[in-house]
Amino acid sequence: IDGDEWTFLISGKSPRAMTQANPADEQSGGWINGRMWTDVLSMSGLKKYEGFETDFCENVSEWQAYFDSAEPHTHPLPGKWQYTLNSFQKLGVLRCLRPDRVPEAIMNF
Repeated sequence: IDGDEWTFLISGKSPRAMTQANPADEQSGGWINGRMWTDVLSMSGLKKYEGFETDFCENVSEWQAYFDSAEPHTHPLPGKWQYTLNSFQKLGVLRCLRPDRVPEAIMNF
């Protein structure tokens, strides 16, 4: 397990965070709150998640389906992320979008 990925899963911090406008800001009627978007940008600064924030913005409706899923921890990730991330790295994505499901996902890990 990569140390930076572990730190992110536990704390939400990464050595460098990316910058990008929130594509569906809750303040403007969207579904992405500030904490969630900050976590996505922080995670995107990790090597394995490079480009995640851009891909997320380009496929925001697919990510909303993941977010809206009753069991997102069992739902496939949109696009290439289902195949390029290992099961531990997928926990990072879940932490960003559905932290309420992280404990269950960890038990399944």
